[in-house]
Amino acid sequence: MKKNKILLAAAALVGLSSCIEETLPTEYVLDNQIQASESALEGMVNSIYTSMCGYKNEDGGIEMISYGGMRAMLEHSTTQFVCSGANGYNTMGAWCNGAVSATGSNRGLYPSYLYYSYIKNVNDIISLIDVNDLDDTKKGYLGISYAYRALYYLDLVQIMEYKKPTDSRFSYVSPENDLTNLGCLS
Repeated sequence: MKKNKILLAAAALVGLSSCIEETLPTEYVLDNQIQASESALEGMVNSIYTSMCGYKNEDGGIEMISYGGMRAMLEHSTTQFVCSGANGYNTMGAWCNGAVSATGSNRGLYPSYLYYSYIKNVNDIISLIDVNDLDDTKKGYLGISYAYRALYYLDLVQIMEYKKPTDSRFSYVSPENDLTNLGCLS
């Protein structure tokens, strides 16, 4: 009797489990949905520009940085530009005071946060465009994506490439491996 109840319950589970209706998620847009819509693909390309407006860091207080802000921060950190005190632009002051590499500060990671998210964005767009089915509009979108990806990598090479200092006040420590000319700049 007990064995019959277990077999009946198992048969009911197997029989009822095939009645589940599958649905597509509604809170996310799928790749094939973007590929099927010209306006969605155009929106993705427009997101290249809008994503450059800002990155919001909430780890240690609310800070925002954009592509333009990153370029200004790099200009401040690589020249003899004075920016002292807590004048509301303390990210620049952090570069001057050496707080960028301090434990607990993620300001030194901003180039990675920004540029790799930008590169992911354009790579996502490139992956959505079928090169076997190109019209003039899609060629334009592909060209824009490739141009911005090249810009981002060019900036990263300039930021990250290890170079011997030209100022005699600074000592040069040879890296463990030869890291010269790994990027496209020499």
